[in-house]
Amino acid sequence: MKATLKLLLILYICVSSGITLAQEGIWYKADVDFNERLIFSKDSISAERYKTYGVDTPYWESNRALKISKTLIEDNSSYMVFDLPEGDKAGGVFTMIDNKYLIVHTPNEKYGTIDILKELPGQQIPHRVYLSEQEVKNIDSYKGIAELTKEDLVSAIKFVQSYDADFEKMLEKNPGLKSFSLSRMAQNLYHLKLYQLGYNPYDLPVEGNYLEQFEGDEDLKTLFENNTYFQLRF
Repeated sequence: MKATLKLLLILYICVSSGITLAQEGIWYKADVDFNERLIFSKDSISAERYKTYGVDTPYWESNRALKISKTLIEDNSSYMVFDLPEGDKAGGVFTMIDNKYLIVHTPNEKYGTIDILKELPGQQIPHRVYLSEQEVKNIDSYKGIAELTKEDLVSAIKFVQSYDADFEKMLEKNPGLKSFSLSRMAQNLYHLKLYQLGYNPYDLPVEGNYLEQFEGDEDLKTLFENNTYFQLRF
């Protein structure tokens, strides 16, 4: 069961186009080497991981596929329910951003109806971020994070903080949410905005911290006053 739920968290992101039920293709988890990917069709989703350890020739290792049983599309978000192999159902909310990025919001609980999914708070806060196959091919056109300007950094920080009310609503509904989980979701929002601004958040400098250039900047420190979900160390 744990393996199935983990697969769901990996898979849920892949099916939101905001226009059609699903866009057939391959999407890669935002990371350093893009070694996890999603392959989906109109009625099912599967996940693959690039296996390199303990093999002579690396290859994409397939996992089980999940059947899509229900879908509701509103604007650029899709509410979807999946049939689990054990006979249960679970669901998630998927959103496509700029036709380049996919974000997913999936609760730990097995919400198996569209109506319940629509009432979930924080639907646009991603548990994971994925890039389209084309964006992965174009990843070298993104700037390294060491080139980040103060203007763009402020833009990314304010973008994350614009979701503070959504984080509060999530906590009200799920008071047991761990601070680590909230911080990770805030970090995903930060990375999403950096991608949108033309930076690869995983292209880090070989030495040092990219934030060192902003050390001692009081304007930036002020941005984090009274904020509990997202922090950067200057």
